[in-house]
Amino acid sequence: MIKRIVSIAIFVTGTAFLATQALAFSPLLPFGGKITAIVPGAICSDAKTPFTIMPSGIVPAGPYGGTASALIGFPTEVIMPGVWVLGLYLPTPLPICFTTTVPPVPVFAMPVYVIGTSKAPSL
Repeated sequence: MIKRIVSIAIFVTGTAFLATQALAFSPLLPFGGKITAIVPGAICSDAKTPFTIMPSGIVPAGPYGGTASALIGFPTEVIMPGVWVLGLYLPTPLPICFTTTVPPVPVFAMPVYVIGTSKAPSL
């Protein structure tokens, strides 16, 4: 009986440890910086252009795109040169944007979730 209780305790502890480690690992990383340029002739799934930044911290300069801010409550972020941006990004470039040519050509960019910008949208 004690052997069974010890076995169950070890199993539960091990499972809890593995679950905690899995939840602690997040593929999204924080990023921030000043937008230096937008990529001309390309558009992302959110109808905005991909952009590059002058990073504040250790993150790549870009390009970033495909913002999904509407999912977390900031659907009207301003993406233009000179604006500071803060959010989360997936460090794997994906073909989430396309050129405006016919036929469209995929543009690889790192998907982002913009948390906020330094400029409020004009109403």
